[in-house]
Amino acid sequence: MNFITSLVTGEENNMAKELKLFTAPWCQPCKQAKVMLGEGGLIESVSIVDIDEDPEIAKKYGIRSIPTLLVFDENGTVVDQTFGSFEIVKKVKQYQ
Repeated sequence: MNFITSLVTGEENNMAKELKLFTAPWCQPCKQAKVMLGEGGLIESVSIVDIDEDPEIAKKYGIRSIPTLLVFDENGTVVDQTFGSFEIVKKVKQYQ
């Protein structure tokens, strides 16, 4: 079974190797996403990338709006992308 099939079928969601949340300190929805992830005990499973401090990584992945969650497989390939606080929390829960 490949990773994309797993996403569609909902099986083996633990195949996600890394979750990166792209944020900025001035972004209110980003703050909301971090609070919601913290309250749900999910914040530890996400790497936070501040686009102001690391604009090159945001550019590398074509981040145009924040908050954005990127999901990487074991090879470092982006396999899923989600926008918005509530959708991000749902997606992080999916990979727990």
